[in-house]
Amino acid sequence: MQTVSFTENHLRILIVDDNEINCDLLVYHLREMASSDIANSGEAAIAKARQNRYDLILLDISLGIGMNGVEVLNEMKVHGSNKNTPVIAVTGSVTESDQKEFLTAGFNGFLSKPFSKQELMDAIKSVIA
Repeated sequence: MQTVSFTENHLRILIVDDNEINCDLLVYHLREMASSDIANSGEAAIAKARQNRYDLILLDISLGIGMNGVEVLNEMKVHGSNKNTPVIAVTGSVTESDQKEFLTAGFNGFLSKPFSKQELMDAIKSVIA
């Protein structure tokens, strides 16, 4: 688990989602505690992760055309400065087997859509000390 002060406004978070409304909602919920970068595709996420260091990555599983979230995670864990960055899977999949699959794939946490601000904060607190 990465040690970062959760209460200070210095977290740097990468939001990866192909839905602009989902990105806007996450940025809105995180605005008081973090600066957020957005990537709308797996390829863009990998490029940003290679260029920047993040405290946390919120990664949608279904990214539409191209790579899915698991493929993006695998690529990020192999290359770049975010190999050890906590990654939370954000998805509409809510089954227990889906959760196990994502955790087995290397995600540090799981956030099911739709989610409340409190659920988002709880998920972040569970992976960042």
